[in-house]
This record gives sequence, C-alpha cells and structure tokens, in this order.
Amino acid sequence: MKVAIVGATGYGGLELIRLISQHPQLTLNSLHSLRGNNELLSTIYPLVQQTPYDLEVEPFEPVKISKEADVVFFSTPAGIAKDLIPQLDLKKIQVIDLSGDLRLEKREDYEKWYQNEAASQELINQAVYGLSEWHHDKLQGAMLISNPGCYATAILLGLTPLYEKLDIPSVIIDAKSGVSGAGKALSEATHFMQTHDNLQPYKMNAHQHLPEIEQQLGWVNEAVDPLTMTTQLLPIARGLMAVMYVTTTLNTSEIKKIYQDRYATDPFIRLSGEKIPTIQQVIGSNYCDIGWQKDERTGRLTVVTVIDNLLKGAAGQAVQNLNISQGWDETLGLPIVPMFT
Repeated sequence: MKVAIVGATGYGGLELIRLISQHPQLTLNSLHSLRGNNELLSTIYPLVQQTPYDLEVEPFEPVKISKEADVVFFSTPAGIAKDLIPQLDLKKIQVIDLSGDLRLEKREDYEKWYQNEAASQELINQAVYGLSEWHHDKLQGAMLISNPGCYATAILLGLTPLYEKLDIPSVIIDAKSGVSGAGKALSEATHFMQTHDNLQPYKMNAHQHLPEIEQQLGWVNEAVDPLTMTTQLLPIARGLMAVMYVTTTLNTSEIKKIYQDRYATDPFIRLSGEKIPTIQQVIGSNYCDIGWQKDERTGRLTVVTVIDNLLKGAAGQAVQNLNISQGWDETLGLPIVPMFT
C-alpha cells in the first residue's frame, strides 16, 4: 500500500515514517505539511538524510493524494484534519486520523472540550474509534479510523476490563506524560527552563481526553460516574504513566483473572501484576504494560499502566489499527523489543 502522511514534520509524523520504513506491506509515497514548501525532510530532521525516506515535504494537495495514495495518516494538531479529510476521495482512500477531531460522538462535546467547531456529524459517524484491543471487529475493513489519544489509550486499557465486569464508583486518575505529548509547537510550558527538573500539573479535570475516556467506558458500562483526572508534564522526552485508584471488593486473584481473561490474546498487552511497571520498559515499543496492587486496609485498588506516548499512544497504535483493518497480523512492522534508554 502507498502511504501519504499529512503532518509529517511533527513528532508523531516522524514516528510514522520510521514505522512505515520497516513495514513489509507499506511504501512511503509522500509527505505533507500545511507549511510544506517542497524542502527535503532532512532540512528539519537531519537523522533521515541519505535514506529513502528523505522526501520533499509538500503542501496538502487532496486531488494528488487521492490519486496516488492508498492510505493517509493525519498526524496534525486538533482542528485541522476535520477540514482536510472531506477533501479526499473517501470512497477510494483509507484515512487514519491521529488527532482528536473524530473521537467524540457528539459535536457539542468536541466544541466544549476542544474549543473549536466540530466536524460534520456525518463524518464523525463514519469514523471507527481505534482502541485496538477493544474494537477489532469494527476496525476490520474500516476506511476511516479515529486513533485514540495517548492519555485515553493508557487509561482505557487499564480501566475498561474492570468497567466491563463491575459497577465502579468514581475513579481518581493521576497521569503523567513526557514533553513530546505536548506536540512540537513552541510554548512557555514546554520551554527547557520550565520542564527541566520540574513537574507541572496542567488541565486538571479539563483535559480533552477526559470525555473520550468516559465515552469509551460508557460503551461497556452505562453506570459510569464522572472521573477525576490530573494530567502532569514530566521532564522526559517520551513515555506516559497512568495511575488509577479504584474502590472494589475484589481480591488480587479475582482482579488478575479479569485482566488475564480479557487480554490473553492481545500481543501488545503485558501484565505484570503486583510488579508495578515503569515507563522505561516500554520506550520505543507499542506495548502497554499493566500492573496493580490492592490495599486491603482501604479496599482500594491501584492500577498502573505505562506506554510510549508516541507509539502506543499515537503512531504505533495507528499502524496496529491499519494492520487490523487490512486483515494482516497486527504486529506487522511494529517493534517487538523496546529500546534501552
């Protein structure tokens, strides 16, 4: 399949290029950016020089893309893909959107949480929400896929098995991400002097992934109380940890069985039980590692999930979704061994 990437100069776009380079079924056909001026990608990222992937970064040209590409990845900031996707021939070309533009079912929810005009309801209805481990059936043959957010991915993979089986009182979530999760755009919050040797809470109970999480949990359990979520910026480049505090009467063995039964056949879920995972062990991979401990004194279960926010939280899951949609082995082209950092 020939691939076009829109938003190729961002961190997620760069990871897509790396994954496509090692995928036996994919060929990188073109790179695009809203500010594309036909300069080589190596002028921005010298690491790709003297490789077959040092292509010119072109402006967005929907007619050309529709004629030449089989699949288009949008790795653009929120608010862009919703306007560009309808310009493509969606009857012939597959689209995977890594932004938040098509994740929320209700237009009013998007406009409240993203402070932007929503996509048309028709376009939203066409999109399949691509939480890979939970939507295999819907993803098969899907032509328009909405990739989950990084926080949503880590949190949902930890909580959804519990919500599927139990009625759970409101959960408290403490989630921390590396600076790459904020994107490439310059901001005071991601300035070196703000992030170095610092830990910054931000968007407390106001992060745009919160309604996405509650929406998915509502699909498996109608009795979902509002969640309390604090997101924080870690002084690291990549990686994400979500810690979730759940009140339950289940013991450790029962909790273990829920996770093992649900994820027994999922190649990118690794269960560590009471050996709590760390961010370092998933960097450079598409894994989500899940651990948990039960405090019998309080009856509170602590669930910890870790992912690489640029891979399982973005480009890796996007390729996994493409694999599933095409009927390929879902591990195809995705790194099996994490990097040692």
